[in-house]
Amino acid sequence: MGEFPGYSSVLIRHDQLRHIVNRDLVTWRAALKSVAGVYLITDTTSGKHYVGSAYGTDGIWGRWMGYSANGHGDNSELRALLTERGAGHAQHFQYSILEICDLLAQKSEVWTREGHWKDALCSRQFGLNSN
Repeated sequence: MGEFPGYSSVLIRHDQLRHIVNRDLVTWRAALKSVAGVYLITDTTSGKHYVGSAYGTDGIWGRWMGYSANGHGDNSELRALLTERGAGHAQHFQYSILEICDLLAQKSEVWTREGHWKDALCSRQFGLNSN
């Protein structure tokens, strides 16, 4: 993995995310830690989407560290999928950023944007979001 490519160009596999986090790649950490936002996880075996959001002091970096560690980041839908298919199934996850927000944005603002993307991508009806 090289330098951070810019928010609109992030498209990485789970093994790449683990590499970025485990090596604490400076440009990636700095960029992802400096923004809140809405991200997309795609199960490349089924095409199903999970739309999530990150906010608070560590931004997207903090949220993605959890996914790097265990594949599900303590999300119930992803945890259930990995329980069903095995922890190794996380290797089929792909990560991208849908929208960035100011790190100081209110949780409610970020959640509103997350809801928009869930509606736009139908991730509640056909994907991995239950809420």
